[in-house]
Amino acid sequence: SASPVPPRSGWMIRKPGLSFVDDSAELLNPDQLAARKAKQEQGEMNGGVDQPLEQEEEEEEDDGEPWPKTLTFAGGDEDDKVGGLYKKTSEFKEVLSHGKPTYVKKGTWGNPNIYVFFNDEGPSKPWRNGWWVAEDVEQDVDFAMGYNPDDNSPLPPLSGWQIHKTDALGQSHRRPHPGGFHHEPPQEKLEEDRIAQLEEVLRGLDLSGLKNMVTFHDNNAQSYFSHHCALLHLEYLKELGQFRKRVARRQLKELERSGYAMSGLPVRAVFAQRWKGRYGALPGKESKGSEQVAFGMPQWFDFERCRIRRGETVMVSPAGCKNPLLEKVGEGVVNDMNDWEITVTVEGHMPDGARQMRWRLDKSANHTGYERQFLALIKVARSQLRRRRDGRGAFIDNGEAVNALLISTPCGLIDEWADRMKERVEVMQAEKLQNCGITQPKDDTEEAWQEWLSSEAGGGS
Repeated sequence: SASPVPPRSGWMIRKPGLSFVDDSAELLNPDQLAARKAKQEQGEMNGGVDQPLEQEEEEEEDDGEPWPKTLTFAGGDEDDKVGGLYKKTSEFKEVLSHGKPTYVKKGTWGNPNIYVFFNDEGPSKPWRNGWWVAEDVEQDVDFAMGYNPDDNSPLPPLSGWQIHKTDALGQSHRRPHPGGFHHEPPQEKLEEDRIAQLEEVLRGLDLSGLKNMVTFHDNNAQSYFSHHCALLHLEYLKELGQFRKRVARRQLKELERSGYAMSGLPVRAVFAQRWKGRYGALPGKESKGSEQVAFGMPQWFDFERCRIRRGETVMVSPAGCKNPLLEKVGEGVVNDMNDWEITVTVEGHMPDGARQMRWRLDKSANHTGYERQFLALIKVARSQLRRRRDGRGAFIDNGEAVNALLISTPCGLIDEWADRMKERVEVMQAEKLQNCGITQPKDDTEEAWQEWLSSEAGGGS
């Protein structure tokens, strides 16, 4: 306390999980710090190898637990602080008494240790339950480096991580991260072609979530759901095909002139971020949350010519990309728009550095209408199976009466009527030809009719 300036020695350094201890640390000025780093790089300190802050723990004896001794966080950028090898540690076994393992990535000189651990604060604070990555187990998890809400996994999960990233403006944001913890370091993936990417998407579908999703109490409900479900998908696939053909075949300037696209839009704000899927999403569809993005309008924007309106679905892709269909960030719904700004609710999250980039919006197929109609069909099909009773034992009417009216008559009557009219026309045509002494081909095929037209009966030579 007598020193007029911060002393060079005698500092008490706090280690994670321990009280303040004398670590014989020294306070160095910038020149001394640079000299020590230079010596370390030249191999004159620590035998030429960066030593961890703490001495390596002796290899622990087998404690009978099934957890792997090491895990590797891989899948992100090379400069990710969370990436690297983690070793199982029992340092906080008494503090964290939930029975799940804790792993530590030993810090090198100048860098602290990084821990991955499970935090359980019970049902009172469910947003804090899950796996966390932090420099200290006793650190407030709100300031942790990473988070994964999967509280059912016995080990640090392979995917679903949200890692803090610092943008060019120095602001830190927690963003979805493609990496995860592996038992063995994964081999570097080669660049996949489009077919391999499609196969990977199909493997990501949760088909088990579709089992027993729709059950029927009678044949009318099954007929109604099957008929309209097929029509709904045909309509949506047709609209989706037109959109893809328009983007693939027409130039950007032509799309902008016709009002189907806007390009060169800056990001003004990102807000209303949600990290979990919304309620009522389609069954089997993976949802990674959403966020609202405010894009600035270009100076040449003509509101009357623009075909993008509030409630429309748009595809978001980087401006200047060669193939927007393959390089898109995602799709979203237009919440609001005016002459200077358009706000889009994007499914998923924008990449880091989105505000330093320019973006392109293309009018896409109406995915929102398709999703709502599909969910309504599922509700109609299952309405009679989920009837509830009130306190007096009477059924509660939550629209079941209307749903029962919709499926009270068979579907496909127009198709049946069209088939009958076709048969009637064919019979009348055969009778007229027979009255004129003309015989029809025996088979109703294209080859038979061509042969008949070239014959004498069909007027051929």
